[in-house]
Amino acid sequence: NYANRFLAICLFLYSIAFFFIYLSEEHNEYGWSLFLTHFNLLTMPFLYLYIHSLLHKPYKVNYKTSAHFYIYLIALIHFINLISDMSEAQFTTYFNMTFFKRDMIYIFFEILDALSIPFYCLWSLTLLKTHRKNLQHNYSNLDKIDYSWVKLLITVFFSIWLVLYIPLFTNYFYEMGLEEVILKYAFSMISIIVLLLGYYGL
Repeated sequence: NYANRFLAICLFLYSIAFFFIYLSEEHNEYGWSLFLTHFNLLTMPFLYLYIHSLLHKPYKVNYKTSAHFYIYLIALIHFINLISDMSEAQFTTYFNMTFFKRDMIYIFFEILDALSIPFYCLWSLTLLKTHRKNLQHNYSNLDKIDYSWVKLLITVFFSIWLVLYIPLFTNYFYEMGLEEVILKYAFSMISIIVLLLGYYGL
């Protein structure tokens, strides 16, 4: 069904992300950042579409569905334009700069990227609230299972946002030099999410 398709795409994107992280660590390839930049703007809409399809009518792919990805596409085009004339050395130097000294448009999209997690979590909670009201009128054990699973999923994503992104932006403001450590920890946490999605979601 459509819900599992959206979930499969989300899992595929995360698996590709881990592959590019491996390239960056083991082979010092910097092209991986093209895929990972503003990554939440790409994955969170798929997660929302999965939740919507699971709790309500299937969310078919159409122009309304694609609207979720417009911001990501604009952000990606800007990022490609930003790095297109950079050598590998210039790229490394640029992204070793203090976060708030980088391109302002890039910073804007990075903030949107971080805020996309609580935004889609809260939006999903409104769907969950509507679904819970429907359960009271039409009891179904399967629907109850879906409700518990989605509630767990939203809680995990929002908790990771609190634990990781607040320290990350605190690090940016106070220039503590912990960005790389926090981001590595972030993707370790995402691997747990992938296990949850694969085990409970499919």
